[in-house]
Amino acid sequence: MDENINHLDLHSFSVNNIDEYELEEIEIKQVYVDDRPEMSIAFDVLVKASIVVQGSVAKFENQTSPL
Repeated sequence: MDENINHLDLHSFSVNNIDEYELEEIEIKQVYVDDRPEMSIAFDVLVKASIVVQGSVAKFENQTSPL
C-alpha cells in the first residue's frame, strides 16, 4: 500500500485528515479473468479489506449536533 498511498482515495467520516493507515485484514472474494488478443489476459480482483486509519479530527466552535 505504501507505493500507492496517493491512489487509494481513502475517506473517513470520523477522521478528517488521515495520517497513518494499516492493512489489518484482506480477503480475496472473486477473480475475473478476460482473455485478450495475442496471448494476453486482463484480470480484476474483488477484495474485502479492513484498513485502520489514524489522523486528526477537526473541531468546530459552533457545532450543533450531539457528539
